[in-house]
Amino acid sequence: MSQENILGNEPFDTIDPNRFNTMWIKDMNSDQFIQDMIKNDEPKTKKKYTYKKVNGYHILNNIPPERIHSGREDWEVEYSYNNEFFRSDHFTNQHDGLHILFGGCSNTEGVGSNIQDNWSYRLYKDISKENKTSGFFNIAKGGYGWHQIFLNFKVYVEKYGAPDYYFVLHPNMVRTYIWEEKRNQWKYIQRNKGDASEQELYLEYRNKFPDWVTAMSLFIAYCESVGTKFLWTTWADEQNENIIKSNFFKSTFFPTEKIDRSWIHQVRPDGKTEKDDINFRDGHPGRIYHELWHKSFKNELTNRGLIFNQKE
Repeated sequence: MSQENILGNEPFDTIDPNRFNTMWIKDMNSDQFIQDMIKNDEPKTKKKYTYKKVNGYHILNNIPPERIHSGREDWEVEYSYNNEFFRSDHFTNQHDGLHILFGGCSNTEGVGSNIQDNWSYRLYKDISKENKTSGFFNIAKGGYGWHQIFLNFKVYVEKYGAPDYYFVLHPNMVRTYIWEEKRNQWKYIQRNKGDASEQELYLEYRNKFPDWVTAMSLFIAYCESVGTKFLWTTWADEQNENIIKSNFFKSTFFPTEKIDRSWIHQVRPDGKTEKDDINFRDGHPGRIYHELWHKSFKNELTNRGLIFNQKE
């Protein structure tokens, strides 16, 4: 299946689903495509791109999906994408050490921020201090919903082997495919707070919840079948009550706390926030949120006796 701006008007039944859906790049082997992308995006967005290729990594200061807020144009970010256009080490099927994989949407890819500030990379670095790891592997991409998070994991397993752990920061569950008859293709759409009335969004959650529970239950069974320990939470806290009440996911899910002044004081004892703390340059949740997600995953792993020692 395709997404908007991925495969043009190509009929959906000609698309190979067994490849990574790379979201904003069409030809993964074409440096010229990147140059054309830059030439197309710069005039529309007024961004000034820099691009270089180092050891097979594509390194840019901007990416097309990011919309930088006015006054933040000088907030520097470096994006480094591997040869399959994920913000990750190069994928490999040879793993020496713990094989850890991260998944999710833009909050896990790190749109708007340097990778060092991302919850997934910070958790990986903590794990690597005490364990031999095989690399930082991340298949998250901005705009992803549960459909791509599940399918991309399956593709990754078939190409590079099942990871020991798959950690996911789940988006809201109402992202979905719709069929565009005029363009003869599928389009993937997001539904967030502010996109619809509270009542409309409430009904969407209620309508889609049974399908999502079924899909998630089957995905967890798949992870178990390939020997991967799956642990996840969601930044969309409006889902937490239903997820907990469903009683299906105790072995894999944990809720995170909400950001409040007490948490800010844990990160900034003087209560004074710094640039990037609340929001990154494009408005995505900032450094304090990523620290919450990073610490929440680490605490949950510790409490469950996974990876980290209980004494920590």
